[in-house]
This record gives sequence, structure tokens and C-alpha cells, in this order.
Amino acid sequence: MSKEIKTIKDLQEQLDTYESNLLLSIVDDENGYSDIEWIKEKGRKQHVLYQWIKLVANHSLNLNTVETFKEKIAQYPEQMIVTLRNREGKYSRLFLVLEELDNQKWVMIVDDLTYQDYYQKNEINWKNKALEKMLEEMKQEHSDTEDCIHTWLCQQQDEKLFQGILKEDRTIKGAVMYCLSEAKKQAGTNQSAMVSDEVVFSWVREYFLLEKVEVATIQGSVKTNQPKERKSKKKEERVVDGQVSLFEEV
Repeated sequence: MSKEIKTIKDLQEQLDTYESNLLLSIVDDENGYSDIEWIKEKGRKQHVLYQWIKLVANHSLNLNTVETFKEKIAQYPEQMIVTLRNREGKYSRLFLVLEELDNQKWVMIVDDLTYQDYYQKNEINWKNKALEKMLEEMKQEHSDTEDCIHTWLCQQQDEKLFQGILKEDRTIKGAVMYCLSEAKKQAGTNQSAMVSDEVVFSWVREYFLLEKVEVATIQGSVKTNQPKERKSKKKEERVVDGQVSLFEEV
């Protein structure tokens, strides 16, 4: 589910989750999809001067890409408030949503009311469908690692991630293999690679978001920092200081 955006920093972080070459737009009631212009406004509250950026439609220009927009807003302080007015004329939090029509995709900035009326329910449906698909996979025989990844995925709130999970060729088991493949690349000629949980889960996210995935066939295992007793010590998977050990077994 999309996260509400309050500041320039929030906006930058959310834009980072989208492909940089996608077009970015705002919706204007009269002209439809429009380029975005920002206006610096200020006001006083209890003798304190506040400044913020208000986004409005710009009808004179073509749409900018996500990357271009990020470069333009980089001039403002990260903690500066960014907002737009909703249809009731009130200042609103922002939300980013992905639109698609005739195989064309672009990113939209919408206000709270628009998001609630047209997008939030759809995002909840994406998550429910993704949870159902993962649950079916978890009914089959699976590893502790797959359990851990499944738990992490269930805790996420990213619509694009849920759409990725619903791709026909993506599975949790496939995510494990992708992590092993990426770890092997990182290890190079070494027989093991030590990476943090954060890196492993970033690989999981990447696996589900990529359009096409190439995974080398590798025998091995990945273990998160949820230690369990092992009978065998010969090829033990180690977790040190909250890090994940990835070992190729040969």
C-alpha cells in the first residue's frame, strides 16, 4: 500500500522506488494528466513562520520523468513540507500511484481523497491476492528460509511488490534461488558470502519487481538471523551479529 508523503524527503524516497524513466504527472480536473509545477508558500501560526511547497498542474509543458523531477526538487530542504489541495480545497498529504493504459505506464501524484476513492481499495485487493498465492505455495513442502521470506513479504505494504508476487513465473522458492545467485556473484571465487538481512530482503524485492529474471543453478542455502539447532556441523550455516550467511555447498 502506498505510504503518505509529508516532506520532500518522503517524496524523494518514494520516487526512488519507481523506474527513473517513467513519466510523472498530476491530475487536473479540466485538463486531465498534466506536468507538475511547485509553488513555495508561507504562513504564520502562533507567531511562527512556516514555508511549504504546493504542487499544482502545469499545462504548458510536456510531462517530466521521475528522474528529472527528483533533480528539480533536490534544491529544497529534505524536511520542507510538500502538499497539494484536494477537491475540498484543503491541504492534503501526497500519494504516489502507478497508472497503466495500453501497455503505457506512468507515475501519478494524487491527494488523500483521490487516493482513498480510486486507489486504496485496489491496492488492498492486490495484497489479498498476493497473500493467497503465497499461502498456496506455503502449503507445499518448503524450507525454513522460505518461511522467513514469506513472513517478511506478508509484512510489506508495497503495491508494486504484490503485483510482482502475482507474476506467473515468480515464487518464494525462486526468490531463494535468486538470492543464492546474487550471493555467488558477490562472493566471486570465494566459497561463501556474508551479507546482512537487509541486503537479502532487497534481493527478494528485486526478484519480484524485475521484468525478467535470470537465475543461475546453484546448490546452497540462505539463512536469516533466526537460529535453529543443527545436527551437522560440517556445512553449518552461521549467523553473526544479525548477518545472513550464504554458502555454496559443493
